[in-house]
Amino acid sequence: MTDSFVNDNFWCIDFSLFWSYWLVSELSDVPIVYTLTVCPACDGLREAWARDGVQYEERRVDQSQDTLDEALDYADTVPIIVFPDGRVEVGFDGRTG
Repeated sequence: MTDSFVNDNFWCIDFSLFWSYWLVSELSDVPIVYTLTVCPACDGLREAWARDGVQYEERRVDQSQDTLDEALDYADTVPIIVFPDGRVEVGFDGRTG
């Protein structure tokens, strides 16, 4: 999730990504999910969460350049789930949270 490298027991981490996680997660009390309109994994997430009654905010990356730019701060594949606590998951395997 972060850009980092190790050099003689020293870790360097790009904290700008942590700021992005914090900023987006603070904007919502529900998970934010970055999706594509046509995406089997995204469809699976939408169906499972609708069935389970999970509330979330969907942001479709193929409908807005700004949304795509936001999503690319986290990953280059969807779905991307940003939980209110700042935790980020990429992909969907059928489980909730």
